[in-house]
Amino acid sequence: CKGADYTKWTDCYGEYVFPRIEYKGEWKNGAFDGQGILKEAWGGIYVGGFKNNLAEGYGRQEEEDGSWWEGEIKNDKLHGKGIYHNYDGTIFEGNFFEGFLHGQGIYTKVDGTRATGNFEKDYLNGQGEWRYANGDVAKGNFKQDNLDGYGVYTWAIGDVYEGNWVDGIKSGKAKVTYHTGEVYEGNFSEDYRNGKGKLIYENGDVYDGFWKNGLRHGKGKYLYKNGNEF
Repeated sequence: CKGADYTKWTDCYGEYVFPRIEYKGEWKNGAFDGQGILKEAWGGIYVGGFKNNLAEGYGRQEEEDGSWWEGEIKNDKLHGKGIYHNYDGTIFEGNFFEGFLHGQGIYTKVDGTRATGNFEKDYLNGQGEWRYANGDVAKGNFKQDNLDGYGVYTWAIGDVYEGNWVDGIKSGKAKVTYHTGEVYEGNFSEDYRNGKGKLIYENGDVYDGFWKNGLRHGKGKYLYKNGNEF
């Protein structure tokens, strides 16, 4: 670009040092526009597209704390396909909207725990799956990262819960198959067997009746494997 007055630079390449930032790149009508490099006062560096002084198009930002993000950008924020590596090791990858993971994406924690599915503002909402570092797996409908609606939770030990959830709490009709061989079908509330339900024990005995806080409580029928009934 020609001249010292950057406000008159247009359709050219120029370098200018402001009091708090430094820009090297293309200009249009006195603004960053096109491909360029911007160094922030705190040490962050952005390389990529610009439009009217804002990051736009495709670019990459690197921060001094080790965090970085790269992808499609609009109005200085990830917007479209992208990836964000936080300084603590967590990773957001997928579709972004105004800087948030929004739509299909993957969230990975430093311990290996991973969430995949539909996101809204960085949280798993709708159909998705959590795979935890301890081997547990949660799959189904989510709300704010918690199972909500129908979902299946499989513990690493082998227990499987298939049924309804409310804000991450077992609630409603469900079937639970335990690694011991026992099977429960019935109602849950507040994470426990509550209400009507049937449990088939490992030895073949069956209890069909009411439960309270996970224990047999109230009217019910106990059928022994040998046919005796209590």
